[in-house]
Amino acid sequence: MKRRITLSLALVSVLLLSLMNSYSTTNAQQRPQRFRFDTGLIIPGPHQILRITVATGSGDDKLTFVRFRRMEYMQATCDSAGVCKHVLSSQTMTDPIMLASGEAAVFDVTDGTSNTILRVRGMVETIDQM
Repeated sequence: MKRRITLSLALVSVLLLSLMNSYSTTNAQQRPQRFRFDTGLIIPGPHQILRITVATGSGDDKLTFVRFRRMEYMQATCDSAGVCKHVLSSQTMTDPIMLASGEAAVFDVTDGTSNTILRVRGMVETIDQM
């Protein structure tokens, strides 16, 4: 009798374990995707500017918040092979801009006077809604 109860309990346990669902549902809020575009270090020629353009798609796109970043570098040390280090000398960031479907924004990276930036890097990134 004792063996029969033990066997019955074992079978019921196996049956219950096989019927259990290990999938759990969560209702976590998904964060919107963020994107970042980086031009890398660019050396424009005389009187050239770096222009960054961002455009949203058309249709059912949601509002997009973007901001632009301008980073200027200056040359530091160079080794005998001609490889030179550059260090960040200044950096500015725009306020967030809201773009609706079908809109675009343009950011010109210049030094504001002679357009003779030596080394520059531009970035654009999407941000969460404000």
